[in-house]
Amino acid sequence: MKIVRVRIKNFRSIQDSGDIYLEDKITILAGKNESGKTAILHALEDFDVSNKIRMDAKSVEDPSLIPEIMISFLIPKERLRKLLNSIGIAASIDQDLEIEIVKTFPDTYSLSPSSTKWLTEISEYQSANFAKQVTKYLSSLIILLPQDNETPLVIPEYSQEDTDDVMITRTNNFLKEFRERVEVAPEVRESNKIASLSSDLEKLISDLKKRAKYPKDFIAGITEFIPTFIYFDSFESLLPYTLPLSEVPNNQAVEDFFDMANIDLDFLIDPNNDFQVKRNYLAQRSTEITGNFLGYWNQDKVELTASLNGENIVLGFKEDRKSQEFKMNQRSKGFQWFLSFYIQLNLHQGGRDKYLLVDEPGLYLHAKAQIDVLKVLESLSREIPIVFSTHSPYLLEYDKLPRVKLVFKDKKKGTVVESKYHKVSDRETLRPILTAIGLELTSGITNPDKLNNVIVEGASDWYYFAAFKKILDKENLNFIYGGGTGNMPHVGTILQGWGCKVLYLYDNDQGKKDGEKNLVDNFLAEKEQIKVISREKRVSSIEDLFTKEDFKKFVLNNEVAKYEGKNSEYIANQDKVLKAKLFHSNFENIKNKVSEQTKTAFAKVMDDLLKSFQ
Repeated sequence: MKIVRVRIKNFRSIQDSGDIYLEDKITILAGKNESGKTAILHALEDFDVSNKIRMDAKSVEDPSLIPEIMISFLIPKERLRKLLNSIGIAASIDQDLEIEIVKTFPDTYSLSPSSTKWLTEISEYQSANFAKQVTKYLSSLIILLPQDNETPLVIPEYSQEDTDDVMITRTNNFLKEFRERVEVAPEVRESNKIASLSSDLEKLISDLKKRAKYPKDFIAGITEFIPTFIYFDSFESLLPYTLPLSEVPNNQAVEDFFDMANIDLDFLIDPNNDFQVKRNYLAQRSTEITGNFLGYWNQDKVELTASLNGENIVLGFKEDRKSQEFKMNQRSKGFQWFLSFYIQLNLHQGGRDKYLLVDEPGLYLHAKAQIDVLKVLESLSREIPIVFSTHSPYLLEYDKLPRVKLVFKDKKKGTVVESKYHKVSDRETLRPILTAIGLELTSGITNPDKLNNVIVEGASDWYYFAAFKKILDKENLNFIYGGGTGNMPHVGTILQGWGCKVLYLYDNDQGKKDGEKNLVDNFLAEKEQIKVISREKRVSSIEDLFTKEDFKKFVLNNEVAKYEGKNSEYIANQDKVLKAKLFHSNFENIKNKVSEQTKTAFAKVMDDLLKSFQ
């Protein structure tokens, strides 16, 4: 099952994280130390069905608060249909659906109120319907009894607040007293009508009991599909230089190495197998391991070796073009960490649904080696989603910022997670992203695709252009978020100082006039560097490049939205950056559905920019 979003409450420093949307492959929790990144990873780990929510999850300030972890899963329609059938609900499910599961301290799973409501609706069960039906039956029964004016038998009252158990108990109490009165009333005791009504009523109660169990049965079935959450915070298990083969199962680091390298321990232990064959077998496995490992470790060339010395396994490495063999502990701590990291993470590919949780990868490594760590994570994420925390800019990529979730600590709210990084003002929290952007921009000096830099006003501009330059294959333009009209000149001045070509792109409004004056008068920019989205009156800002039909369908996700003015006017009072981000995240799925008119409008803007650079 795919995780759509997570919400954590009353977990250590987290009062209410708000919705944390996870990406399909890699989600990054970025923030400074002590912001709460590890607490989020621990909460995800505790959601695993094999774990309980840890005792120290409770707030130190208010231990009475109950930790709660809610995860919204996108469940495939086939799996959902099969599960519903297994608990007795024959519902028509024709699309994948989001189901919210809540885990409450210490180990209780339940459906959220919205998912419980959905389940009761598709099972065609509602308490109000039961109350109406049962009252009808009871009314038919009571008129068959002789009247007792002193102690009349009264039909129970039901309300919408009553639980299923309460309604069943009240009904059974009535039936008990009704049967007692029937026994002392010979004239009605043998009535066929009473027997028939009683039978129908008992069936109705039986159906209610069964349907009342649907949420419990559903949650029992759905928890079997909850992914496994595998948490890593340390990769320091050292491989010994030599170890008896008989001790391999007792040494976790060596056992992990054997599993990852697909080395058959039984084959090596078997005395009937030729010693030379065993040595050749290990030599072949060592070559394969080295080749795979060096695909990610780019700092220096090494050869990982595995050989036999009598009944002992010998694990070491050789440096490039050298014959001497060294022990692992003779390498740097960074190399040892990376090798352990590579082995352990590779062990967890495939199998049932999994999520890898990695806390602060690459702390022991210098900047270039941290980029190698990111390559390992990128590779693994093709098979298994990964959530990792960091405050290093080298694990962030400028063109993949939507997967970054900023974690910071609010004085009143505790730990808060913000996906919209443009809304966060804390300089230390933003530093990794700002640094990552800076690192990316400096590469424009040597990378031709980063020479043509277009600074745009808003974050939404960046999201739309980043998507359309891929849709239209305009990769030779590099769009940069300028941080608003006032900050754009500072970004451009730095870039020009690095030798980059720069254009400034404004909306068709007063901000363009003010920005142009500021650039020309105070930053000595040429007027030819200052561009506008469009000179057409119908286009005020980038949202107006979309046709209304495309904008409703692919940006608003609301094809029936009604408005007379421009797209930009309609979205002005909404979170337009979030809408732009969702468009950017989903452009691969819709790129062939966007109209030619919208594509042409964006292409014209980008072609004009390219002509200006030329």
